Amino acid sequence: MMTHGYAAIIIQNSAGSGKAADYNRRILEHSTLLASIKMPIDLFIGKSSVQTSIYVFRVGEAHQKNDIVRFIDFSNDGYTRSNRKKASVNLRDTDHARERYQEVVDLVRNGSSALHYISSQDYYEGHIDPQNGSDWNQSAPVDKHPTIDDFRRTVADYLSWEVSNLIKNQGQTEDCLGKL
Repeated sequence: MMTHGYAAIIIQNSAGSGKAADYNRRILEHSTLLASIKMPIDLFIGKSSVQTSIYVFRVGEAHQKNDIVRFIDFSNDGYTRSNRKKASVNLRDTDHARERYQEVVDLVRNGSSALHYISSQDYYEGHIDPQNGSDWNQSAPVDKHPTIDDFRRTVADYLSWEVSNLIKNQGQTEDCLGKL
C-alpha cells in the first residue's frame, strides 16, 4: 500500500526461498530489495522456533537484475536467550548485541565498509533475479579450491595415521611373538 519510502518485514525464512515466489515477484515490480537479514533461530524462543529473515525494501522503484542486495547472516546477534518462565531476565547481552544491531543498520545503509563485529563470511553483496522470487536468502560463496596448506595438512594427517597403525601393528606382532 506504500508508494515511496523504505519498508522492512520480518517473516518466516521460507518466504524468501520459494514458498511465496509469486508474491515476491509482485513486490519486486514496485520495490527494490536492499537487504536480506537472516535472524537467530531462537529470536522468538518460547513462542516459536522458526527461522526468520528481515527483508528491507526501497518502495516505489522496481527491482532491477543488477541492483545490489546485501545478504547478512545475523544468526549471532550478541544476545543469549533463555526460556525460563520465572526468570527475571531471559535476554542477556553477551557479545556486543547493541553494537551488532547498529552494525546491521550501517551495513544496510553503507555496505561492507561498516563491517566490524559481523564477519566477512556472514556478509555478502550479490544479486537476485526479479523474475525468480525464490532467491532472497543467499550466503557468501565458499571457496572450495584447496590450497597448498590444505594439501600439506592432508598428507601430514595421512602419514600420522600410517605411523600410528605401524606402531599398533608392531606392538601386536611383538605380543604374538612373546606368546610363542
